[in-house]
Amino acid sequence: MKWIERRYLEFRAVLTKEYLIMSRYPLAFAFFVFLPYLVAGVFYGMGELLAGPKALAIFKSRTGVEDFLSFNVIGGSIMMISVIILQMTHMTVKAELRNGTLELNLVSPASRFVIFFAVAIILSLASFGVFVVATLPMLLTAKEINLLDYAAALAVLALGVLPVTGISLLVIALTLKFKEVTSLVNALNSAISTLSGVAYPIAVLPGWLKFASQLLPTSHTIELMRKILLVHQRTLLAFPELWYLAAMCLVYPILGYSAFKIVEKRGRVTGEIYLY
Repeated sequence: MKWIERRYLEFRAVLTKEYLIMSRYPLAFAFFVFLPYLVAGVFYGMGELLAGPKALAIFKSRTGVEDFLSFNVIGGSIMMISVIILQMTHMTVKAELRNGTLELNLVSPASRFVIFFAVAIILSLASFGVFVVATLPMLLTAKEINLLDYAAALAVLALGVLPVTGISLLVIALTLKFKEVTSLVNALNSAISTLSGVAYPIAVLPGWLKFASQLLPTSHTIELMRKILLVHQRTLLAFPELWYLAAMCLVYPILGYSAFKIVEKRGRVTGEIYLY
């Protein structure tokens, strides 16, 4: 019981610290909420420029969905989740390394894994909040979306966030090992934005890119949420995307944790995780 109590207090301390830091920047939260609508506007403008008045008709024929705004807001909001969790995790750990505060935490009796896992968790919770606020106008204005659909979508989102959190553990391990992996994180977020079907259905991708998109949890999360909120299909257990996502909830956290433990174990011997 003492061990559980210590881990809980460590976890709560990190959550409180990160929350206080994040609460200093409310405009950043507002930016992430507004960005899916901005992205939707950019794609709408591009469609009008290229196809003229037929743009929305072509969009409907390709996607089977009339609601262009909701289609893009769902995809853009999930994209924001990956950006918040992966980018902010790297930036947080790098800032702790640069400022020397991470070294103080690592030499304390606190669990190293709990310290870093709590960072990933608070960012996951923040991204969940971004999605709720960003999609609330869609819930209030759309005629066919009801609370039951929205509750099912939030359940899928909770499932979809877990693999991304697992990937963030890998980002933490790489940051501790190589210190500066911003380019890699940006490339990963770019791949997620491009291959997850944020603004178009995955079906339009070439075969090999379609296969690559199946490796991303965001692809399945977006597809499931569009089926629930736009097509109103609620038989989740019948969707293969749900089972792919469930498998990723096991695979990615295990891979991320394994990478973290390898780097952390070697770092205790070499001292490299204390340096920047």
